[in-house]
Amino acid sequence: MESNRTIIHLEWKENREPKHEYFGSPASLFDKYAVSDLGIGRGALNNLYSKLSKDGKPQEYQNDQCIIRKGRLYCKPTDRGRKPSLSE
Repeated sequence: MESNRTIIHLEWKENREPKHEYFGSPASLFDKYAVSDLGIGRGALNNLYSKLSKDGKPQEYQNDQCIIRKGRLYCKPTDRGRKPSLSE
């Protein structure tokens, strides 16, 4: 069984450090940066991603400050950390 996780890629266009950052969700992106930093609110970004996923278009938001991409990260399936069932 293949496992995927959502990943948010933030790329700054301005002279900021670091240039690329990665987040596990849009919510975690807004925990670190304010709406004024990113140029879009959390609700607006989620709505945009929802509409783009229905059209099959790449899920990307871009403005003068940054590019925010939503993608999928492949994760190898594992049973590490799970308790063995009683039937085994």
